[in-house]
Amino acid sequence: MERSLPMTPGFFRKPALTRKRSLLILACCWLWWQVPISIALSVGPDLVLVASNTSTIAPLTADEVRKLYLGIPIFNNGQTIKPLLNHSDGYLKEVFMQKVMFMSTPAYERQILSRVFRMGGNRPPVYTGLHTLLSALKDDPSTLSYMYSDEASAHPELKIVSTLWEEQD
Repeated sequence: MERSLPMTPGFFRKPALTRKRSLLILACCWLWWQVPISIALSVGPDLVLVASNTSTIAPLTADEVRKLYLGIPIFNNGQTIKPLLNHSDGYLKEVFMQKVMFMSTPAYERQILSRVFRMGGNRPPVYTGLHTLLSALKDDPSTLSYMYSDEASAHPELKIVSTLWEEQD
């Protein structure tokens, strides 16, 4: 025996509860799509290379910065530049490693330790606090580090040597 759907006109109409549920789902989807758009429109701060105001370090190219942080000595204005690693913010560290050094943090650690063991020398000092990093930069004019541009402009004792990475619009 075959059974078929009833062909009454009210059967194919959606009940009011289903319409409300559909509108609620549609509104949630619309809100869900609006959040990434607003996040994409907000531009984050740039990553800059900073030094003390008393420093005479001239702007460096991205290639020179990579070499410097891999342990290769860079001479600038008659002085050897000493890099300082800024690990005060985990996201900042990852942005620097990926956008400037073009490697992950574990790959960088392997590279720098391999270079130190093969050729000697020291790995760049790591600073996990912003205040200790700022005092180290102020104490030695031949040191430099990286941070966000808004952080650098908030500290008058620092000068921006060059821009390492700009957030794309």
